Formats: sequence, C-alpha cells, structure tokens
Amino acid sequence: GNTKAEVDGKLKHVIKLVAEEKSQIRDNALESCRLHINKNLDNLAPGNYYFIIKVYPHHILRENKSAGGVAGADRLSHGMKHSFGVTIGRAAIVNPGTEIFQISCPDEKTARIAKAELTKVKAKVPCSTKVTYEKLN
Repeated sequence: GNTKAEVDGKLKHVIKLVAEEKSQIRDNALESCRLHINKNLDNLAPGNYYFIIKVYPHHILRENKSAGGVAGADRLSHGMKHSFGVTIGRAAIVNPGTEIFQISCPDEKTARIAKAELTKVKAKVPCSTKVTYEKLN
C-alpha cells in the first residue's frame, strides 16, 4: 500500500481483524488472506491504503508418524521415546484480542471497502474474529 501516507499520518481510518479466541493460524491461511486482501484493495482503491499483517508464524508444527496396519511396524515406530516428529508447517499462535490484520485508509469510502474485504477473509481464519473500526484524530 501507500507507506509514505502512513508515515506522514494521512491515513486516519483504521480497520482491524481481531481474534476472539486462542488458536493457531497456519502460514498458508495467512498467505491466502494476504493475497485476497491485497489483490482486491489494489483493484478497488489503488494506492489509497496501507495494509499490515500483525502476526508471524513462529511456531513449528510437527507430526510423529506411526505405521498402523503394516507388517513390521515394530521397527518403524519408537512410540514416545523419540517423539520429535517431522516438520509439517508453521503457525502463528494467537490469543484473544490479538490483531491479525490492520488496514489504514484516508477516507470513509475506502474504509467501507476495507471492512468488506476483512469480512470476506474471516472464513479463511480458523478462529472466531471480529472487525473493528477506529477513526484517529
């Protein structure tokens, strides 16, 4: 978006997507939301917004594979003795009240567009969320 306008303080309308419960949001869900929001805001309000992702997927997700129903499974599985697992992805751990996305806009028309886009993205996030609106002085 428009970084210069954000630094200068010209974007007075702030719309946020806030988590309402504790959950893990995978990196591919965050990327899917980012692409959807950025593409639609670029088409509907080109250069008239500033978009930021407030969470980062630091948590490594692991899976401890075990063979079930396979002959010779005793040689494959070690139980919990070596339960480090294989990395299957990353996730951001989100607590209630954590801001996930933030969009800053200069006027109310663009703010309505941004609010609609955040409302569409709510289905891609695994926890219940709410969209908040704030006007800065």
